[in-house]
Amino acid sequence: MDSDPDWTSEASDISAAVPTPGSTLVVAPHLHTCDSEACLDLLTPADPTDEAILAVTATEDVSTKLSRWHQSVNDAPAEMTVVDIDVTMRSASTGSEPSDRSSLPHANVETVADPTDTAAIKRTVISQLTAWETSDLQPVICFQPLTTLLEYLDRDELLQFLRVLLGRIVETEAVAHFHLDPRGVDETLLTTLIPLFDATLHVEADSDGVRVTDRTDRDRRVTQSLALLDKATESFFILDSQRRITYYSGASTSELINDQYRLFGTQADKYIHPDDRETAIADFDAILANAESIVTTEFRVQPPDSTASDWRWYEARMRNCLEEDPINGVVVSVRDVTTRKQQALRLKRQRDRLDEFTSVISHDLRNPLNVASGQLELAQDTVDNQHLEHASDALDRIDQMIDDLLTLAKQGDLIDDRRRVSLVTVVEQSLKTVNTADATVEVVADQTVVADKNRLVQLFENLLRNAVEHAGDDVSITIGACEDADGFYLEDNGPGFQSAAETDVFDKGVSTTPGNSGLGLAIVRRIAHAHGWNVTATSSASGGARFVFTGLSESVTHE
Repeated sequence: MDSDPDWTSEASDISAAVPTPGSTLVVAPHLHTCDSEACLDLLTPADPTDEAILAVTATEDVSTKLSRWHQSVNDAPAEMTVVDIDVTMRSASTGSEPSDRSSLPHANVETVADPTDTAAIKRTVISQLTAWETSDLQPVICFQPLTTLLEYLDRDELLQFLRVLLGRIVETEAVAHFHLDPRGVDETLLTTLIPLFDATLHVEADSDGVRVTDRTDRDRRVTQSLALLDKATESFFILDSQRRITYYSGASTSELINDQYRLFGTQADKYIHPDDRETAIADFDAILANAESIVTTEFRVQPPDSTASDWRWYEARMRNCLEEDPINGVVVSVRDVTTRKQQALRLKRQRDRLDEFTSVISHDLRNPLNVASGQLELAQDTVDNQHLEHASDALDRIDQMIDDLLTLAKQGDLIDDRRRVSLVTVVEQSLKTVNTADATVEVVADQTVVADKNRLVQLFENLLRNAVEHAGDDVSITIGACEDADGFYLEDNGPGFQSAAETDVFDKGVSTTPGNSGLGLAIVRRIAHAHGWNVTATSSASGGARFVFTGLSESVTHE
């Protein structure tokens, strides 16, 4: 075959100028000859004996080209496969009928009967790359029929085909070049194709050389992108309008990255748990209907090599970029939320058990307690007996313990309604519900605190009740402002904590009074922490108990 005089180049250094591994788009006229020094040089990024060459052809006499390559390097590749896409009308400009491929050294010939069957082309090429993946050979690909496929495929089909194929090339670290005749391609499609490749070679007719474009800057961007993806905690997918995977990448530690090449071109739905599939598809359809929106959905996926019951939860955020080159698909970022879902399920089970517990306390215990209290009151109307008074006190204590338990169970650790409230007002309201007997309560400094008033009233109710129960009916209680910190204190002149350690008094069940539930101060600590405050227990100057609340910061003003 004669070489084409319109395509001349000094290309001895092209292999060193393009990314290896990587993909290169060769934009040049008369690609059916495909025997230039540029193409031959691109077939030799490594020692030929260390290469496995895959030549994909449709109209060229590939055996002549490979024979010339064989002669130019004076050696044969370790392995060679030719994928022949059968086009009914061969180009008359090939100059001769295709020669016998069986004469190629170490050549294995595969045939795809239909040029519109992109699935068969992908399957054949990927199958060969997969077979070489376990070897030490460098896969090298020459893909000639890109221009020819434009006669059989529409724009979207071609782009999807290339994304899948280029994705597998990245995975196998192959060195590949694709030939494209610019005379048969409109400028818009060419602009869309170029960003898919790692580098572009422009070979001009009547030119003395080739031009490599965007390689340095593109390599830098690719390196940055790969580094970012390697550090990412999410996986990224591009789906076409039929929910087929056209691209994806992400953190190497992700369960979804296992056996990546198997996902390209497959339907994303099949990996989703059957119970979640309908919702996920509905959310995908919603993003197709509204290109401006971002839709979030959750579903379960079973990781490879896991048991049938081992499904992990993922959250996916989708954005419609079907009309945005070069993405042309729905961008989906996916992150593993299994831990969060498991925690949510545990919390739900805890809430269910808590609801059951409060129901038992509120009804199953409260009802018989009310019956016993009513019967005891009737008995006391007719019988004056000291034992009945003790029984009445015990029932009152049980009633108070039920209130404490319900408060501890129902009140959460979050505060919603924060307003400025006066401690004087709060203390006065607390005294209305606590039997302080002959106790003296004095607020020595008025303060305005940003707090949930109702929860703060509960806090003082428990502190006042604790002081009376432990220090006696005539206890003196003082409430004032902290001198060295934004906060307040409550102290009494009672006997102090006695046998209980000051660091343990807030624990549930700790009490120095026989028969006491030990829940009052646990409620105090929960309310304080819910406000973001710190609470400590120390001894007062008189030897009694002193409770100090700090960490109020700017939420306290002194008047």
